[in-house]
Amino acid sequence: GGRVAMVCSAVSSKMLRAVAEREGFRFEETLTGFKWIGRRMVELREEGYDACFGYEEAIGFACGSVIPDKDGISAACCLSELAAHCYATLGTSLSGHLATLRSRYGSFGRRDGDF
Repeated sequence: GGRVAMVCSAVSSKMLRAVAEREGFRFEETLTGFKWIGRRMVELREEGYDACFGYEEAIGFACGSVIPDKDGISAACCLSELAAHCYATLGTSLSGHLATLRSRYGSFGRRDGDF
């Protein structure tokens, strides 16, 4: 197996960091925006990592190694695969799986607002 890395912007949820610490994969934060996230994913791949996931707080997701930019189509496909796995293998829904993740890694809330 390869070395796994995941990337998100500094203002995104800290849940991915908690998962990385517990599961032992490399985690990195970048400045906000996919020009930073995608660039770092490419650099990590060049360093031999499988940079398989990147996201930002504005609900942009890069899933897999094909497109190092936010891509709603691949993100929807990944979510569909996860939903099928949850229902068929784990016997739960996506929200049930999220509850399991929260119990394992902690709950991470956010407060947005304008000043």
